[in-house]
Amino acid sequence: MTRIARIALFGGILAFACSRTQPLAWTPAATGETWIWAGGATADGKALAPVKGTAVTLEVAGEAVSGSSGCNRYNGRISFSGDSVAIGPLATTRMACMEPEGLMAQEQMYVGMLAQRWAASLKGNELVLKGKGGEMRFELAGSDREKGR
Repeated sequence: MTRIARIALFGGILAFACSRTQPLAWTPAATGETWIWAGGATADGKALAPVKGTAVTLEVAGEAVSGSSGCNRYNGRISFSGDSVAIGPLATTRMACMEPEGLMAQEQMYVGMLAQRWAASLKGNELVLKGKGGEMRFELAGSDREKGR
């Protein structure tokens, strides 16, 4: 292999590696962010999306997690280990919200799915959690992408 071919191959590998999702750089010391749930998928591939008109959030502060599941608030613990994040157990308030349609089902699914161990990755302003229950995607609150929703 010629020197130019080796340089081109190395450059291609480097460009590919840099474009891939990076392992989580999310630690207790780097928390304080609010993330907006953008959707995801169940373990069997069923697409998930927030009910229109609801704000579902994930707020991290040290070893505590909290947020809104659209109607109710939740809180609990979060722990970090490498690119793994464990969330839960979670406690929630218990208000009943009848509108918009599907909100209570969303809350039950979101809180139930969130409380588990996740492989986590960050790419720009997107946080992706992958676990036994499926995948959850979040966008950093205030990011250009989140504002365009």
